[in-house]
Order: sequence, then structure tokens, then C-alpha cells
Amino acid sequence: MILEAFPLVELFSQTVLTRGGKPVLIPEGPYGAAATSTPVDHYWFQTGAMGYSSGLSASSDYTAANVTIRTVFDKVNNDAHSYWVGGYISNGAFIQVGYLNEVSTTDQPYCCAWFYEYFPANNSTCCDPVIGLEGSAGPIGSWHTYTMAHTGNGVWSFYMDGRQLGSSPDLGATNSGSWAPAAIAEVAQATTNTDILGPAEFKDLSFRTPVSGWQPVESAGTFLYYGKPPASSNPPPVPPPNPYWVVEVEGQDNDFLVGSYLPQPPNTIPSQYPGALLWPTSTPPYTISFVFLDNQSSPFTPSWVSLRYAAGNRIYYTSYSSQRIDSGSWAVDRVVWHSVNVATPGSVSVPGPTDVTFHANVFSVTLKVIGIISGLPLRGASVLTYLPDSLNASVRVDSSGEASLTQFPAASYLFHITVPYGVPVSLRQNITQSSLLTVKAFGITDLGIIVLLSITIAVLVTGLSVRRERIRIARLAPSPPPPAVMNCARLRPTKVIWALTPGVVF
Repeated sequence: MILEAFPLVELFSQTVLTRGGKPVLIPEGPYGAAATSTPVDHYWFQTGAMGYSSGLSASSDYTAANVTIRTVFDKVNNDAHSYWVGGYISNGAFIQVGYLNEVSTTDQPYCCAWFYEYFPANNSTCCDPVIGLEGSAGPIGSWHTYTMAHTGNGVWSFYMDGRQLGSSPDLGATNSGSWAPAAIAEVAQATTNTDILGPAEFKDLSFRTPVSGWQPVESAGTFLYYGKPPASSNPPPVPPPNPYWVVEVEGQDNDFLVGSYLPQPPNTIPSQYPGALLWPTSTPPYTISFVFLDNQSSPFTPSWVSLRYAAGNRIYYTSYSSQRIDSGSWAVDRVVWHSVNVATPGSVSVPGPTDVTFHANVFSVTLKVIGIISGLPLRGASVLTYLPDSLNASVRVDSSGEASLTQFPAASYLFHITVPYGVPVSLRQNITQSSLLTVKAFGITDLGIIVLLSITIAVLVTGLSVRRERIRIARLAPSPPPPAVMNCARLRPTKVIWALTPGVVF
């Protein structure tokens, strides 16, 4: 499948995740509310962007809201990571829709499934989330729009890309009142604050009111909060700091990153209300374009990058042609490719060249697949491995037994090699640079050699066994008596008397 974020369409496709079974029903949101009664040491960390409730750019009184999110893969830790649009409605009920990554009932990863959830007024612990099939929010790196809308009589319906996922019962309110929508990334039911969350990219947070059509949220602020454990514990445990943050993509209104690796400003205090302005953004005076090359000088398109100013400020980009930038000396901080930072030292001075090239630690891996006995190339063998963001890479070896997988980040890889009419084999390798790996496997020639050798050995063993058996039988047979031998020494001469008869001639 062709992914916007990844140009290697001949190698990469969506991971098919079917090992997870059923997902664990871990409640997400609402803002700051306890979502379970036991155990008491679970926390909910929430970060994102929230519209303002008042002023000329207010996005309150909505009857529908949506946002577009790019699917990312997270390695969860017996909890759930979710990315959603949601908010309170006028009577205090809460609704949300998006996608999540979590664990299954068998403690296996359950990746990238749509979900929706609702919490009736005055009952924040009412209902389990409704979760789609594993992979239903994929493929990884693709964009999908999630919508919640009042559809009549207090019922709110939930959509992904315009396809209805389900509806709530009558929640008792038809609009949001003074509340504005929010686009949030969340770690739910966590025991620590060390999970890596995304970051995911959100854009086009929009809303609709009873008197208007769809319109973008013109202005939004940062949002940072956490779900508290139940107050019934005495004393209630103190949540650890929320480490996640939200940043605007440079020069792009209503386009922002949410999650890990986005440093918070000092003295940031969690709040249920919008904080510092995210957009509208200022328009820096200069324009610059970036090109990113692997170690073979082939271009690739990172998921996102950050540049750090000498004074410590950072700017973030998710597209790289004719981007706005302020003057100064900017060092490359992060170049994220398949969830790995592949940046190498580099900087750019502004004003200066308008086209800048950065090299990154992205490389190729070549595997040579040969027979374990014959040493001959195993033509037709195929190689499959998974990248750090859960995408898979597969390729078939050529007539020389070699296969090249290009534009890999540094990581530990498990290569699965399938051989036609042979025995599959796996190889785990920590890869940090361009590598040539030799893999030995049993091909049909090797199996033929084994069969012929087995037959030859069997014939030789059989012949030797027959010979030994004949010898054994011969040894067990009774021996014939020895022939009688006359003792000539004991024979005495016998006198023979001849009678001569006349006329008889002897």
C-alpha cells in the first residue's frame, strides 16, 4: 500500500496485526476524571490542543467536531495510547472518537484500532470504550478523519472517514454549550510516566454549530492534564509529572505534533483549560527547503524533524519544501524515520542558502542466502523483517542469492527467510550501519545432498550389517567331524599265499 510518509512503496506495507485477540477495555478520558476504581496507582496523562470558549475565535457551542490524525505505532506497556477528538457537551456528558494502540486480553500488542467512548453526565465511569478490529485505523503513516456529531434526540454518532462507527444513547444534550473541542493524545491506565507516546500529527481541527456549516478552529491553545486516581484511596497517590507536550508545525495553522520528544516550557502547570496560544502562528520572514539523504545519497522523507536555535528554541516541520524560518543558526535536533531519530550533526544559517541538504544515519542491509551444505545461492528465497514503527519490509533474493533492503534506521531486526522447498530460518541482528549478512539455510539442493548421503550411508550400513550377520551365522554353525586318518606305523604286513594253478596266467 502506498503510504504518504514513506516513499519505499516497493518494500513497505502495512503490518497485519492479528496476534492480539481481543483488546483490553481501558477507558480513555474525560479530562482529569478517574476512570477506574482499582487499582489506585493508575494514571491518565493527556496532552493536546483545545479551542477557546469565548472571544471572536471561539469554537464553543458545537454540534459536531472532527480532526484528521496520522496513524502512528506505539509500544504500549500494559496500558493504552490513544489519539482523539472529544469534549464535554452542555450538560457535562463527555464524548470522544479516535484511534488507539493498547494490549490485548492475552497481553499482546493490539495496534491501531478506531474507538469511541461516551460518559453520561455525572457518571464519568459509566461505559467501556467501543473498539474496532486490530489494524482498523491503519495503515501506519496514513491520515484519517474522526468525527463526532449530534444526530438527533440527544444521540451523538461517531465516524471515521465519513463511515459511521456507532452511536451513543440519549446523552441529554444537543450541543456543547460553553465547551470547545479538543484534540488529545493520551496514555491511559498507566503506572508510570515513561511510555513513549507518538508523537502523532494532528491537523484541521474543525467544528460545526447549529447556525453554521463546518469551519476550522481559528485559534487554539496548549492543553496538559492527567487523570487522577480515585479519591477513595487515603491518602490519594500523587500523580507523577505529565511529560508530554504539543507543538505547532512551523508556519502552519491548525497542524501540530502531540506526544513524546517535544520539550515542555519550564514551569508548565497542568490545567483543564487551554493555555498558551498554538495558532494562529506568526509568519517567519525567510523561506527554506530541506532535502534528507541516506548514506547512499538517496532521498527520503522523514515523518517529522526539529531544528534547535542557539538560544534553545526549537522549530518543527512535517513537510520540507518552501518552509518558513526565522534568522539565526539552526542545528538539526531530530530527524524521525520509522520512529527512530536518524539525525547526524548538521546546521544551517539563515539568511543563507535556500536549499539545504542533510545526511542521516539511514542505510541499506544486504542479505546473501546460501545453502548450508552446498554453499550455492538459494534463488527464490524471500526475506521479511519488521521496522521499529511496526511496518514490514520484504524482498526476494536475486539469482546470486542476494537481497537488499534499503533505507533502514539503526535498530535490532529479526529477519525471517523462507526458502522454496526448503527449511525456513530466522536471524536476529543489531544493525547500526550498512551491512552484508550471510544467512545459511537448507535449500532443495542441500536436502537432496542429505537424502543421497543418507541413502548411501544406509546402503553401506546395510551391507556391513549383512556381512557381519553372515560371519556370525558361520561362527554359530556346527563343525563336521574330522576325516579318519590311518596310522601306518601300526599296520603289519600280511602274508599272502598265492596258489599257482597250472594254466593260469597272472
